[in-house]
Amino acid sequence: MHETEADVLDWYESQPRAINSEFLKSFPWHEVAKHRLDPGFIPILVYMRDVESFTEIYHEELLRTPTGKHPVIKKFMERWSVEENQHAELLNRFLNEAGFPTCAHWLAEAKASIPFRYTFENRIYPLITNCFGKYFSGAHMVWGAINEMTTLQGYRQLWQKAGHPVLEQLLRAIAREESVHSHFYWSIARLHLERSKFSRGLARFIINRFWTPVG
Repeated sequence: MHETEADVLDWYESQPRAINSEFLKSFPWHEVAKHRLDPGFIPILVYMRDVESFTEIYHEELLRTPTGKHPVIKKFMERWSVEENQHAELLNRFLNEAGFPTCAHWLAEAKASIPFRYTFENRIYPLITNCFGKYFSGAHMVWGAINEMTTLQGYRQLWQKAGHPVLEQLLRAIAREESVHSHFYWSIARLHLERSKFSRGLARFIINRFWTPVG
C-alpha cells in the first residue's frame, strides 16, 4: 500500500505499457477481417472509441482546477491522456479493418455531438471545484477510479460476448492499461480521503448525486 502521492507516481511510472512499440508492430491487423463481427457490436465500439477520445476534454477540465495543478496528478494525467487517445485511435482502426469504415473527421464529429448542456456545465465546473480547493481532489480521484473500473469491465464483457479473437487481443491490452490507471486513481483517492472527513463526505455526496456512466 502506497504511503504518499510520490510513491503512487513512482509505482505508476514503473509500469510498462501493454501497448508498446512491439505490440503495435506485431498486432495482426490483417487477421481482423477473417473473423466475423456481429454488426450489433459496432455502436458499442464507436461508443467506447468516443469515450476514450473524450478523455482529452476531461484532462483540459481538470487542468483548470486545484486537482489538475497538483504535481503528481498533473504528471499522471499527461501520460494518461496520451494512452487514452491511443486507445481511441486503435479502436477506430479496428472498426475500419473489420469492414465498418469511419469518417476521417470522426473525432470532430464526436465532439460536435456533445450536448450543449455538458458544454455549459464544463464552463462553470471549475468555478465550483475551485471553491473547495484541495478538498475536491478526493472526489475527482474517486470519480476517475469508478470510470476506469466500469470501462475495464465493459471491455471484458465486450470481448467475451463478441467472440472475435483479434478484438479480444486488442481489448485485453487496453484493459491492462485501464487497470493501471484505476490503481493510480484509487491509491490517490485513498490518501486524500484518509486525511479529511470533509473530503470523504464531499466525495460521497458528489458520487451519489452526480455520477453517471460516461457518455
